[in-house]
Amino acid sequence: MQRGRSWVVAALSVSALAGAPTLDAQTRRSTLSVGVAEAATGAPIAGAEVLLPELKLIARTDALGHVAIPGIPEGTHRVRVRLIGFAPGDVQLQFRGDTTGAVFRLERSAVPLSRVDVTEDAVPARLTDFEMRRKQGIGRFLTEAELQRDYNRAFTDVASVRFPGLAIKTDEFGKPHIASTRSNCGGASGGAGNPRGHGAAAANTKIIQQPKASGGGGEDGGGSSMSGSCESTRPCFVQVYLDDINLGEADDGLVQTWDLSGAEYYTGASMPARYRTSGSACGVLLLWSKWR
Repeated sequence: MQRGRSWVVAALSVSALAGAPTLDAQTRRSTLSVGVAEAATGAPIAGAEVLLPELKLIARTDALGHVAIPGIPEGTHRVRVRLIGFAPGDVQLQFRGDTTGAVFRLERSAVPLSRVDVTEDAVPARLTDFEMRRKQGIGRFLTEAELQRDYNRAFTDVASVRFPGLAIKTDEFGKPHIASTRSNCGGASGGAGNPRGHGAAAANTKIIQQPKASGGGGEDGGGSSMSGSCESTRPCFVQVYLDDINLGEADDGLVQTWDLSGAEYYTGASMPARYRTSGSACGVLLLWSKWR
């Protein structure tokens, strides 16, 4: 018979030997002998659950796909065979002899999985720290989607518009750079050459070199003026990092907007500790490329 796309191909009852004493039907017992195999290949199925639910009896098939369950009262009983990944078998068997045997051939079936809703895009490894800081709300950020809207514009233009407090300023050679407009640097007060930035000594006109930030660079030799130093005689140029490499005061056009997957800007106490080096008084821009 066929039940739930599974087959019971044999159901046999073997009676007691002739001449054996006749017992009352209430006391006569039978043994269920079950074989379980795959319908397509005939290969034995180990670990299948054989259940007689009305009698609360359960057992599992061995490595040969076989199991024997003794002590079953004579009569008609329901037998279920099931295993995850296969359609279950379910039949009514008549128990009248010492042993009742059956072979189940189970068909494989697809097991539907619970629905999984993805609520966020996977974060690329290169942007793990970027996303962590963005969720903390420290600093100012531009995501890849926001940068994409301005992909054909120079990044210096984008930064000066999208990050409050930044503007494009030229150096002594007329080259444009990203500069802070909200610091005390670049003002007329305080006397020419009097530095007011991070790590500066009041009596000197130069920033003394400090250890580099991790992954950073772009610093001059000891005792020379630092890139991004905070001096009253020049604009307050922002330090620019690309994929954790210090580009110093990056020239206009060195970084392309279409090449970026993220940008973040910090000043003062909000700046991550690893970027608080000499020359960072005017702020730092951390840029992350798509191809890192």
